[in-house]
Amino acid sequence: MLIKYQCLACHHINGTAQTEEINNPDINIRLGGKSIKVKTYAELVTSVINPSQKFSLGYPLAIVSVAGKSKMKNFNDPMTVTGLVDLITFLQPQYELIPHRGTNYQFYGY
Repeated sequence: MLIKYQCLACHHINGTAQTEEINNPDINIRLGGKSIKVKTYAELVTSVINPSQKFSLGYPLAIVSVAGKSKMKNFNDPMTVTGLVDLITFLQPQYELIPHRGTNYQFYGY
């Protein structure tokens, strides 16, 4: 799936070999890894079918066109529903949730 749609030309996933055919050397977006927010199935689907909907903090400006849209190719026509499901099923477990540590409040007795 990653090879068929050339995902690794602009993205990398820890533990997955990076392609030698990097089409955009200025764009190297990490997928997966540690996150402070749960990456839901719906968010990942939306990120693939409408990558301009939301840009995560820390993404390089090179991914945004002058018009403010993502430079990611539109895969809505060539990608089948099965292909999309397979891709998201692969990507979702690549994210590791970092648990939020609660604030330790000091008890003030009366």
